[in-house]
Amino acid sequence: PELQGRTSYRVHDVLLDFARAELRATGTLTDVQRLFVKTLRGQCVNGEWDITSSTCQKDYYFKYLPYHIFYSEQYNELLQLFFDFYWLEQKVKQIDLPALILDFRILDTPSHEIKLLKSSLMLSADVIEKNPDSIGPQLQGRLLSYVDEYPSVNKLLDRVRETCTKTCHLLPLFSCLQPVGPLVKVFTRNINASVYSLTTFNSLTGTIVVSGLENGLVKLHQLEAGM
Repeated sequence: PELQGRTSYRVHDVLLDFARAELRATGTLTDVQRLFVKTLRGQCVNGEWDITSSTCQKDYYFKYLPYHIFYSEQYNELLQLFFDFYWLEQKVKQIDLPALILDFRILDTPSHEIKLLKSSLMLSADVIEKNPDSIGPQLQGRLLSYVDEYPSVNKLLDRVRETCTKTCHLLPLFSCLQPVGPLVKVFTRNINASVYSLTTFNSLTGTIVVSGLENGLVKLHQLEAGM
């Protein structure tokens, strides 16, 4: 709906909390979330955007669609989204890889294939952040040995091959990279001096890596997102 020619509005947190409480009390919060997800989905069908969609609407779509699907209690649809290569690729290109990796936090008890996908993205971060088009070959090289075990992985890599054979010069034919292992994360952002000390601690938002640099700076990084 439009109000004074506008289709998006800013609402104070107090009003949002009140609205959520009222919807929970009447048992309609999930229904509202499902209606909102349907509206979001309607903006982009089969990768084609509505001609009226603005840049802000696209940003919101890629940033918050998993959140709204989760709170609409459409859990199977959320899992399908995580194994949708179009979604993974476009989220990296439209937002960034750390935002994609942080989406996985929304799952309380992730399945093994979800853990494999997340760890593959984390280990590939250094490459993907430099070249977002490399997300397909990286996933192919890390997950190919799991296609017989997990249908969702098989479907994902089928889509990778279908898409990347048109855009990539090299695509792995066999599993040549590891999805898990002793290496957890490569940090390159804002590291412009030798690292003299390194430690970790757990916080409400996950594991935090603390680095002490040669130039006297102390920097904090989120382990999962690398930020």
